[in-house]
Amino acid sequence: DYAMTAKLHYGLGASLGYDQVDGSNNALFEQINTRVVWAISPKLAIRTGAGIEFRQYQGVDLDRAIFIYDVAADWKVSPLTVASIGTNRGSTPSNSAPNQYTDRTAFNATVAHKVGERYTATLGGGYALTDGTASGVTGTVPQEDDYYFVRPALAVKLAERMAGAAYYQYRKNDSNAAGGDFTNHQIGLNLSYSF
Repeated sequence: DYAMTAKLHYGLGASLGYDQVDGSNNALFEQINTRVVWAISPKLAIRTGAGIEFRQYQGVDLDRAIFIYDVAADWKVSPLTVASIGTNRGSTPSNSAPNQYTDRTAFNATVAHKVGERYTATLGGGYALTDGTASGVTGTVPQEDDYYFVRPALAVKLAERMAGAAYYQYRKNDSNAAGGDFTNHQIGLNLSYSF
């Protein structure tokens, strides 16, 4: 992380990873990433990240390079409330359609409000468009999905380094693949410790 000015920070990095998906082509990938955080004012900040991902699929003659990004804006509505919007794009092997990879473009928004000293209530939601492409198998019908979610949550600070959260999530997916449509409800608990 390099502070270009008091309000503008820049970063450069790289990563290496491996995706293993049962019934599909596993993949090795490398990324070169840049990041810029611009604090426009005490109430508004822009976070941007962009890079190139190189992905090699196993078992097929397929190497890809894809542009990836993550862009978000945070607005401090009041001393207790922050609203965020963002979009991102990436690629992975499909976990629902064998021998396909998926390019995913997502949009999301969140509002977080601090209640007292220990509690934070959030409401988030988003949409993702996923395009599937065959990775070496002819005759495969590419899968396309429209995915929506809404997620309210309540977090509590349990100790100096420990926090917990409870959430409810509604999800809906519209897909051109047989059996790919679903609607469901989820509830969950998270416990985290920072050190």
